[in-house]
Amino acid sequence: MKKEEIKKIQCITCGIETKHEKLWSKTYKWDSEEAGIHGIDVYEAYSCLGCENVTFCKISTNSENFEMIGKDKDGKEIIEYSKSINYYPRRNKRMIKEKYEIWHAPARIRRIYHETIEAYNNELLTVCALGIRAVIEAICIEEGVKTEGLYNKIEELIKKGIITSKLGGGLQECRLLGNESAHQLQIFGDEELLAAINLIENVLESHYIMDNKIKDIKDRKKLISKF
Repeated sequence: MKKEEIKKIQCITCGIETKHEKLWSKTYKWDSEEAGIHGIDVYEAYSCLGCENVTFCKISTNSENFEMIGKDKDGKEIIEYSKSINYYPRRNKRMIKEKYEIWHAPARIRRIYHETIEAYNNELLTVCALGIRAVIEAICIEEGVKTEGLYNKIEELIKKGIITSKLGGGLQECRLLGNESAHQLQIFGDEELLAAINLIENVLESHYIMDNKIKDIKDRKKLISKF
């Protein structure tokens, strides 16, 4: 394998920078006579040598994207062309992964949870805050809570024993976060949103996922007892 065919890229599945093998590459040259600009776009595909997940890459440069970096020995300006590199799906160190266990939760909740994580990863912070509130609303719908107002609905979840009072208090804070994003156009940062996402994940895991885990343990015990 040629050295130039291996590149270190942050793997969206592994969550860290790993070695990737180049699968193919396609170069597209373009020219805009009207604007007086020409450029080159290079499209590449890579496969992670760990998990084999595929990443697409677009490397672009054009005749206007340059800067003067100095002069040569003859006094002639040295020009360096800049490149923009974009990976698809998007990735950066702030991105988070969905918890696979939550796919055992009801479909309506899974969909909104997925969209909320996508909003966070794409830096749509207001949409993410609204999504967190929507997940809480979806839980209430799934559990048949029909009281008016999200505050009262969360209190009803506590009374039914679906969530603990401590988790309920956390959900009330998430509710306020969604309210302020919707009505006051308040923008929250990564720290607040991550804390809220972790909280709703804990609620989903404790109520919807725990039963499956307990069932797995019981099934394993039954299997072992047969031997």
